[in-house]
Amino acid sequence: DLVNFGCKYGVDYVAASFVQSAADVKHIRHVLDSHGGERIQIISKIENGAALDNFDEILKETDGVMVARGDLGMEVPSAKVPLAQKMLVAKANRAGKFCICATQMLESM
Repeated sequence: DLVNFGCKYGVDYVAASFVQSAADVKHIRHVLDSHGGERIQIISKIENGAALDNFDEILKETDGVMVARGDLGMEVPSAKVPLAQKMLVAKANRAGKFCICATQMLESM
């Protein structure tokens, strides 16, 4: 089981794919805590419309976010991805949370 492995070997971060709500983050936190992973930080991957809609609530519960541009571009028009990214990064910065932008970076240049 990956949770037991991560807790046993001192994983620092867990990247949670397709987070859609704060409840998803709370569930992951509960699972990690119940296996001794209280210090493991959660990176919520923002990859879909639901995550965009619920971003403020997700941001309150997560340790950091990853803007997954490739998957996000499948959910929203590709022309809107840079604007969404800018908004998400700004909100994460204001909240004091780290933010990673990943995938399909060069395609927008």
